[in-house]
Amino acid sequence: MLRRLILLASLVLFGQVNGDLFAQNNENSGGETLGKSSKIYSKAMSETFLSNFSPSDSVASRKELTRDISRVFKYARMGKAQFSIALYSLDSKEFVYKRNFKQALTPASLTKLFTSYLAFSSLGSEHELATTIWADDTDLSDNIIDGNLYFVGTGDALFDKKELDTLFSLIKKRGIKEVKGDVVIDQSYFDGEYDRFHYSGDRDRVQNLAPILPFSVSRKASTKSGNLIVKILKKYGIKFGGKVERCELPLYDHDKKLLKVAEFKRLLKELIKVTNKRSDNFVAEHIYKINGANNDRFPGENAVGSADLLYRLLDSLSISFESCEINDGSGLSRRNLLTTESIALLLEAADHSNFSEDFQNTLSVAGYDGTLKGRMVMGLSKENFRGKTGTLRNVSGLAGFVNSLDGERFAIAMIFNGNNVKYYKQLEDEVIESVAGFFYFNAIN
Repeated sequence: MLRRLILLASLVLFGQVNGDLFAQNNENSGGETLGKSSKIYSKAMSETFLSNFSPSDSVASRKELTRDISRVFKYARMGKAQFSIALYSLDSKEFVYKRNFKQALTPASLTKLFTSYLAFSSLGSEHELATTIWADDTDLSDNIIDGNLYFVGTGDALFDKKELDTLFSLIKKRGIKEVKGDVVIDQSYFDGEYDRFHYSGDRDRVQNLAPILPFSVSRKASTKSGNLIVKILKKYGIKFGGKVERCELPLYDHDKKLLKVAEFKRLLKELIKVTNKRSDNFVAEHIYKINGANNDRFPGENAVGSADLLYRLLDSLSISFESCEINDGSGLSRRNLLTTESIALLLEAADHSNFSEDFQNTLSVAGYDGTLKGRMVMGLSKENFRGKTGTLRNVSGLAGFVNSLDGERFAIAMIFNGNNVKYYKQLEDEVIESVAGFFYFNAIN
């Protein structure tokens, strides 16, 4: 143990000496090369410091890791709290440490991992969300739209006033001077239930969210978005004397032929990145509804459709979900239940998927960005662990990916249900640091 402590102290010093190089690489890449950097970091440290360790140290190392993690909880002030932990080796494909890992607990925002995985799996990394303006006048040679302007969204929760302005600048370039009809906001891409509190079946709101709509501007409801549209029409000198109305009918039900006059597209993975790095509940619920809207088995029932897709996907991955339950996309629902076993196996599936890099790039990086920017700011976990945090009043959770000193890759998931959330987060960081400091002598020979 003494030799291991001396080694770890040397490794931290090595990291400080070489930290500028990795910091520069991370800054230049926007954080997306952090995973590669941590592998280089592990290899360099292994080659530099581990040459004097014997094979017997290697045999004992995994047992020592198990003891290190168990020791964190042995002396922890857990009281009546319930907790679960699962540590899975992505390289040897086995659980290295598990404690209560089949116990279903309230996961808070760890739910977002399932929402995100489903979106990547069912829609793909390059799926685009279009916000489109249509006119029911196909002849604009007179620079007048003799009909309505239709605003159609597909769930882009990040669409804002600046982007709306951009669309109107395109309309202005067409020479449009007047709209004789109305402004119609078509919300038909989602079903008619826009309140997370209602479609989740919860008894308490936890957090008030703006309506979850397929078209909104800067997170505003249809009426306020409509008012913004009218203001921008005036800004560009486009005459408009009609009204703003909301329409629930799909475009193909309209009698008139429509002309696309402007369109803005955003990659769905940009929403997933905001969802996971910032733990944005509003954006997460949009992804949840998008998932459901793309399930033809349950038209007009986004929550049911999303759940159906997820359960069938997990079944195809052989991930046990019998004791689990997901009622929303963000994890605000206290009725959600997950096991750390299911989370760790989902992370394994993500690691082996064709969207692995995109998925991992949506996660926060310890000591660097997102909800983990202020955590694990020193030691071997910094800029090594990528993960998702979860927090409610009586819930703390952490799940993600971490590399050991010699580059072994792990997926880890932890959930705590109790009244000392701040303390549980300290325990989570200690466990991650134990895994980050783990090494095998024979893996580098």
